Amino acid sequence: MFYSEDVLAEVRMGNDIVDVIGEYVKLKKSGANYFGLCPFHNEKTPSFSVSPEKQIYRCFGCGAGGNVFRFIEQKENLTFPETVEYLAKRINYTLPENNSKADAYRREIKQQLWDIHKSAARFYYECLNADMGAEARAYLDKRGVQPNIRKKFGLGYSPDSWQSLNEHLLNEGFEQDMILKSGLVNGSNSGRYYDKFRNRLMFPIIDVYGHIIGFGGRQLRDNKEEAKYLNSPDTEIFNKSFNPYNLNYAKLSNKREFILVEGYMDVISLYQAGFKNAVAALGTAFNQNHASVLHRYTQNIIVLFDSDSAGENAALRALPVLREEGIAARVLQVRDAKDPDEYIKSYGAEAFAKLLQTAVNSTMFRIEHEKKKYSLDNIDDKIALTNDIVAILAETENPLELDLYIRDVSKQIGVSPEAILSEVNRIQGYKKQMPSGSGNGLGKSVKNVQVDNALEDAKSGVISIVAYDKNLFESVERIFDKKEFLDELYIKLYSVIEKLHEQNIPAQAADIVTCLNGETSELQSRAASILMAQLSYDSDEERRRALSDDLKVIKLNYIDKMMDEAENDEEVQRLLQQKKNVENIIKSL
Repeated sequence: MFYSEDVLAEVRMGNDIVDVIGEYVKLKKSGANYFGLCPFHNEKTPSFSVSPEKQIYRCFGCGAGGNVFRFIEQKENLTFPETVEYLAKRINYTLPENNSKADAYRREIKQQLWDIHKSAARFYYECLNADMGAEARAYLDKRGVQPNIRKKFGLGYSPDSWQSLNEHLLNEGFEQDMILKSGLVNGSNSGRYYDKFRNRLMFPIIDVYGHIIGFGGRQLRDNKEEAKYLNSPDTEIFNKSFNPYNLNYAKLSNKREFILVEGYMDVISLYQAGFKNAVAALGTAFNQNHASVLHRYTQNIIVLFDSDSAGENAALRALPVLREEGIAARVLQVRDAKDPDEYIKSYGAEAFAKLLQTAVNSTMFRIEHEKKKYSLDNIDDKIALTNDIVAILAETENPLELDLYIRDVSKQIGVSPEAILSEVNRIQGYKKQMPSGSGNGLGKSVKNVQVDNALEDAKSGVISIVAYDKNLFESVERIFDKKEFLDELYIKLYSVIEKLHEQNIPAQAADIVTCLNGETSELQSRAASILMAQLSYDSDEERRRALSDDLKVIKLNYIDKMMDEAENDEEVQRLLQQKKNVENIIKSL
């Protein structure tokens, strides 16, 4: 359901952020803001700040931030529409209804499909515990799955017949057309119907709201003509690329780190051993959609795939997906058993808990993988390995992390830290030579971070000023193009402010964050951090001067970037002239 900006503003203003967060966090006023212990990570010293003036929050420890909508989304694990409804209900605000026939029909379809899947799950569960389910029960006995866990996950059995489920659903009163829409039954050109799942151990797939939305079925007898695992097709209520298995239970585990495993049985065996925070992709490669969904519930994941080459390659494919989403990943490979289930059976749950602590971070895992390809006794191999490792390290933005990685790698492969850093800097686009007498050679990274911080402060300063001063915004519009930010977040923020000013709507911090609904949590948190900044000026002249200085930094950085990418001398000369004119352009502000 979509709500207008006016409705969202009324709901937000009716829910004072200090009051709402105060129901979850003990807040204490200090100066203009309130502070408390962050509810999103463990800390002993309060770093969680709430601004009653700007109606946004920011944790300076873990980086979480946003407005009241974002807080409830994070804390209650709700979608944005559900969050709006939650907060509206809190203040007895009646939301407008969407009475379109199309929406009403879509809701009715979904409800019927949920009901069909619920009925099917009961049918499969009863079949598992009947005489016909003996083979499936024997498999579960062999795997050591206890009866209470079978019931917890709703495990079942699909009979070895063509129409058992279809007949059951018809007897339950469901229409044939709707049964076909569920994907659990297929139709033929001859007008006959047949069950999709036959003679399989059945795993209900449950969404985070408790709805059964699909099934996975495992073969009980080896049949190379059929897939070992079979999933429900995509329907109105199910898409395997958006629904990690066991997320409904993992989100209730109160664990800040999830364990990403390969399949259904891995999840179930871990849950039975007490590790309730395991999730798995559903018969498809782990993708950005999975990562995006998981990021709503955790910022940390242990990737635990099989230790064979296929499992290792699957982990390597998952890592960049997690990194792109902003999720910190570690990797664990079980060496003394074929999978987590076998390890736990052999050594116990306590030993497995200790094993989890040995998971290595994603960067070092990738480096270890590269080392397997080469011989350090061969100079050509050592050069090739170093180049591969440098390419990995060049993705590291944090200078402290980079320092530690380089020191570790230098000892492992026998290449100096200075040489490794030099190549990393080259790949990252640094054009200057490393200064002589720089000790361990890592000073250049710190210098670049300082430059980056100055640029970041300039961008933040521009946004903070133009958001609250329409006249200055209009002056900036004449001499500045938002593409000069060279940063997606600042371009989006500027666009939101531009839109609000055009509509003569005050650009309040909380409403700006609301307009970023749908963006990644990392982007929304960065936005809150920028808007949280307390910038004060003694006069309008001082504010205008600060704006001029910030714009100059941004424009010069943009021109330098364009010069780096220039394809010919003529273009370079044109940009040099622009660079000379920046001062005059800024004076016209």
